[in-house]
Amino acid sequence: GISGRLAKFVGEDDIRPTDMPIIESGSRVGFGIAAPKESVDFSGNILTRGQIIEGVTFQTLGGTGLFLNLDSGNVHIATITGNITGVKFNNPSETYCTAFTLQVNQSGAGSNTLSWAGETIKWSGGSSQAPPITATAGRTDTFGFITTDGGISYFGFIVAQNSYL
Repeated sequence: GISGRLAKFVGEDDIRPTDMPIIESGSRVGFGIAAPKESVDFSGNILTRGQIIEGVTFQTLGGTGLFLNLDSGNVHIATITGNITGVKFNNPSETYCTAFTLQVNQSGAGSNTLSWAGETIKWSGGSSQAPPITATAGRTDTFGFITTDGGISYFGFIVAQNSYL
């Protein structure tokens, strides 16, 4: 079994004990909670609320909306052959905080566009500041996303643009 107490950082070089006991209940461990509800439970704040789903999804599409199934992975690669009219995500669960990346590859002659319509994405500078994708054929743009409210809205940011495939 597990027993003991936690320590907490008070300052850069100061660690002090805390009165939060470590409780083991079957396969569950609780920190400061007598009856843990999940695998790891911090005083009722369950660690399993965050999730990383390993995997890569690939799509080739044009002239349609782009759907990213976040249950399938946290890295998504889309090769576009026509203009994309909107982007939609599904969140694995309304209680999860989710982070994922999207790589957009220009194929063929290039000049394809991508509309970010469909999701509430908060970009740097405001939601109206959605970045255009690189139009050059054979180039790729990579974007990162995170939601902290179960998929109601996402923070979007540019990871890299105008990279070579």
